Amino acid sequence: MKYLTLSIYLLAFVSNLQVFGQEQPNVLIFITDDQHRLEYNFLEEGRNEDGTHKNLQPTLDKLVNEGIVFEQQHVVAGICTPSRYALLTGQVPSRAITKGFLAEEKRCSQKNPHFNVGITSKNYTIANMFKDAGYFTGGVGKNHVIDGDGKMSHRIKKNATQEETEKRLKHIQADNIAAYKACGFDFAKNIYPGNLPGFLPKNLEFHNTDWIIDGALEFLDVASKKENPFFLYCATTVSHGPAKLGTKYKGNRKATACGFLDEAVDVMPSQESIEKRIAEAKLGDTAKDALWLDDAMTALMEKLEAIGELDNTIIFFITDNAVEHGKFTCYEGGTNTPSVVWAPKLIQKGKRTAALASSVDIVPTMAEMCNITLPKKVKFDGISQLAVLKGEKESVRDNIYLEVGATRAIVKDGWKYLAFRVPEERSTWSYEKRKKLAVNGNPDDPFTHICDRPAGRGGESPALAYYPNYYDADQLYNLEEDPHEQNNLAKNPQYALKLEELKNVLIQELKDKPGTFGELKPKN
Repeated sequence: MKYLTLSIYLLAFVSNLQVFGQEQPNVLIFITDDQHRLEYNFLEEGRNEDGTHKNLQPTLDKLVNEGIVFEQQHVVAGICTPSRYALLTGQVPSRAITKGFLAEEKRCSQKNPHFNVGITSKNYTIANMFKDAGYFTGGVGKNHVIDGDGKMSHRIKKNATQEETEKRLKHIQADNIAAYKACGFDFAKNIYPGNLPGFLPKNLEFHNTDWIIDGALEFLDVASKKENPFFLYCATTVSHGPAKLGTKYKGNRKATACGFLDEAVDVMPSQESIEKRIAEAKLGDTAKDALWLDDAMTALMEKLEAIGELDNTIIFFITDNAVEHGKFTCYEGGTNTPSVVWAPKLIQKGKRTAALASSVDIVPTMAEMCNITLPKKVKFDGISQLAVLKGEKESVRDNIYLEVGATRAIVKDGWKYLAFRVPEERSTWSYEKRKKLAVNGNPDDPFTHICDRPAGRGGESPALAYYPNYYDADQLYNLEEDPHEQNNLAKNPQYALKLEELKNVLIQELKDKPGTFGELKPKN
């Protein structure tokens, strides 16, 4: 009996080695910020009329040629913060539990997710999932959603001295690292709190992808010395503002979210190298930032190969939201964000799929790919896409649900229904409050899709100018014939049945979501 018991323990030990050791795949999520479609060779917008590429991106080309492209990948919300919330939690952003978001709901029963959502230590994140499964977890780069205890402040006094500013920046960096660690990350370094404008002093508003990648490489060095598999969340600040597209790579590489470095990090090709290679390839200036991002992925993949983990690593590439006119909305120009999955040991190679996929699917997909059981006590809104990745099914989703601000939408069978419902509470705002919050100081300006102030925010202006039916309460689009959503068919009697069909799909989806939404989900 003694030997039998010992044998059982040995079998359990070997089994744990397979679950918690290197037999399990590593995972790298590489998420860019506001990347334009013309910066992807694998999309039509990234090719010239003769089919030649507009970009020099050999590493992304490799991932595409050897992986799977989800052509109909959508982020839940076409704006940075709620989009990252969905990716990192597997939940729609209206499930957020940050104090500011819940406080707004008390004043207005309809949930209004935008910049007000955040991830606290009470959330269950993808980092928690991997950490609980024995992974070594790390995060670097842009944050803009992880808040830890929900009390983090990024304010810097306008008249602060340089010494006071640098001290404050280091304090903010420490707060961000602590927030990451409170939310499941073992390792966090070189964090940008949010967008460069508004979160950093003017003299530090330079993109520094090299600094982000330096932190990622340090994580991989540490991970290589451990027996555990690892998970790395690497978030860039490019291609978001400031600076025009194609010029972001020119920033001061000594400038960081912690202040100025004594010496720039030297982990990626120089600015001069970027310019030289683009000139040799006879490409336009807009290709320069895309090459900088590709250099970042190259550095990571070369490090993975150097530590012997490249073939055992799943790489997921995505951007946080689209920027073709539709940012801050549920339009395709804000939410349609094609993604790439590369996992040579686990999935089909060189495939493009039109299967519907949502950013909330990433958590359950990665869980199944890594043989991790998700906790039943947590409500997840995603569906695993592994069957699509392995070629076992053409699709696993019937529709995609989208939400941001005062809009909700459904994508199904090549159609979209979008509902815009300004909550009743907004009509009770005083004249003084509306005037104070209005962008142009006009209290009579209408609320926009974000719906947090009259006339909306500056970033909403491209969508306001581009979509002729922006303020319509009900919007119906045939995406195959009208991919840019210019012709609202909701008022056309010919499409009444299609409108009713998709409206009912949205109603069914809302039953499972928190909060109210006009007459489509009234108060109980």
